Amino acid sequence: MPGRDGCRVPIPWVQDAPAFGFSPTGQSWLPQPEEFGPLAVDQQQGVDGSVLEMYREALRLRRELRLGVQGETHGVRFEEAAPQGVLIMDRGEIRVVVNTTAAPVALAEVTGGAEYEVLLRSMPVEAGSEEQVAADSALWLQRRR
Repeated sequence: MPGRDGCRVPIPWVQDAPAFGFSPTGQSWLPQPEEFGPLAVDQQQGVDGSVLEMYREALRLRRELRLGVQGETHGVRFEEAAPQGVLIMDRGEIRVVVNTTAAPVALAEVTGGAEYEVLLRSMPVEAGSEEQVAADSALWLQRRR
């Protein structure tokens, strides 16, 4: 039976530790490439825009907004009128937009005219692109009341 070893590696914990802190001896069943060093937890902790901090914020929002709680009054609804290559999911007042295309999409195209506050972006915002969903990125929005 084939394994999943080709599609996963251990989390790099410490950039300057043997096996990035995953193994005290430096031996690891799944070796990590050297370019993973800057992705280690100790390098991303507290750094605005890092993948680690983005995930921590996503987990905080998920807990705070009760997005993972089953039995809540709002189920997930998919927006069928989404632009080509864009996935839009709503759960109550929260809208998640995933742009799988290679081009940015105007925020107005994915909000349907409603006003939303941006809660989370998977990519840093480039100057002048605040009103866009970047290419190959995700966005969490909350409907303004």
